[in-house]
Parts: sequence; structure tokens; C-alpha cells
Amino acid sequence: MHRIIATLCLVSIFSKGEAAVCFGPCDHGAYQSTVSSTMLVVECPRFYVARQANTGCQTSMKAEWVLGNPAVNQFEGLDTAYTDLGRAEAELACERVCAGTNSCEAFAVSSDAHVAEQKWQCTVYYACPSKQYNEHLDLFERMEPKTCFAKATSHAGVFVNYLETNGIVSQTTRTLNVPLQKFFDVHLTVNGQTNETTLGYRPYRSPRDLPCQQLDSRCLFLEAGGYSALLFALFLFIVGFNSCTLWVSLTKGGATDAAKRPDRPLRKPSANRRRKLVRSSEMYF
Repeated sequence: MHRIIATLCLVSIFSKGEAAVCFGPCDHGAYQSTVSSTMLVVECPRFYVARQANTGCQTSMKAEWVLGNPAVNQFEGLDTAYTDLGRAEAELACERVCAGTNSCEAFAVSSDAHVAEQKWQCTVYYACPSKQYNEHLDLFERMEPKTCFAKATSHAGVFVNYLETNGIVSQTTRTLNVPLQKFFDVHLTVNGQTNETTLGYRPYRSPRDLPCQQLDSRCLFLEAGGYSALLFALFLFIVGFNSCTLWVSLTKGGATDAAKRPDRPLRKPSANRRRKLVRSSEMYF
């Protein structure tokens, strides 16, 4: 499986004179669909205004996680990302929290000064009406498009990564994960655009190698595994059948199939019969 690895890459995109950075599958167009033997994974790239040092959003509509606190709910895994993989991977994990919903307007991570104090935090903003100076945070402000509404239809049903309530569509997960079965197609639509290619897992099964490349009697009878056993059994059957036929023909060939006529004693001719015989023997002149 081609694993989707979120990578931070500089791109030559400018919005209102501001450079942008991309998170996620940045070199696959509008979205990336990855097929493995068991799963179809759909993910869209996300673009942000480049890192704004010592900046945060002035709002109360936010959620944050601070190193040392339990990493639960949307922040699950952030603690191990920072302690086991380092600051860079933790920043990618923080961005993935923001990418899990289209209502995220920006996210911020600890600045160099904050990290120097042996501290680290991730803040996700759901509104950013204005920005303010914050020596502990570096801000990534989200750019359009902020949505990644993916819908997949397969034989097992319809799978989406969003909810629709009273006409309002809200993204619920960063990726859409669709379970696959062999040779069953999946039809995909992302942000209203239908993928004309049917996706799915179609494994190729290589033909079995022939046990014997040539008609070699030694190979066929001794080196072909189960085929050798089958051929040997067939050979014994043919030999046994022919032997039985030959034995029957030699032992039963002289006997006649017709039943013998039973011996009957000769009957004494009757008086009438004798008279006829006498008359027939007489000679007349």
C-alpha cells in the first residue's frame, strides 16, 4: 500500500501577496485516492498562509492541547507524536486536527521561545476575526478551499466524511476510508466532482508454473508432486484393467456360450411308424 504521509512543503502559491504552505498530499491535484488490498483512502491537500511567528487569533472559539495533559478526543496521539517523533511531526499532527473539519480557520503551535521553556502546545481556532501578538505561538491561517467532502458508493453502501444537517454540511474526518473487497468497484465524488474512473482492488493472479516444462516421463511420474501421484494411479488402473481383460479372454475363450442339448434316449417306433417304414421300403415292378 502506498502510505499517505502528511508532508509540509513550500509551494509557489500567493494569496494577497502572502506565501502559502501545503500540508497533506500536495502533488496529487485536488485530492489523492489511494487503493490497497483492503481500503480506499481519500485525502485532500490543505493550504495555509506561511508561518506567522509570535502570532495567534483573538477569539474564544478554540481548542488547545498542552504538553503534559491527556491527549484525548481530536488531540489523541499528539503526546506520542511530540515525545517519540519530535517537534516537526507534532506540528503535522496538530495540522491534521485542524484538517478534520471545514470549520477550522487556523491552527497554532509553540514558538521557538516556548519550546525553549520545555513546553509545547497545539491550538485549533474555529474563528479568527483578528490576530494578535503571542510570544508563545506561531500561526498558520487556513486558505480556501477548506472543504474536502468525499462520498464513495460501493456494493456495501454509501460512505461519506461529512454530516448534513438542515442544509449545512460539516466535515467530520480528514480522510474518507472505504473498505474494499476484491473485484468490487467504488464510485467516488469529492467536493461535487465525480471521478470518472471506477476504483477498486483487482488483484492479478499469476498462472501456475508447469511442473514439467517438457514431456519428460521421468519428471511427470517422479517430480511433479500431486500430478505424479495422479498419473501413477491412472497408469496402475490401466495396467490392472488390461490384465483383467486378458485373463478373462484366456480362461473363458474355449467355452461355448450356447447351452448343450440334453441327451435323450431313442424312442421305440410305434406300429404305425413301422408300417410306414415297411411300405416305403417295398419295391413295385
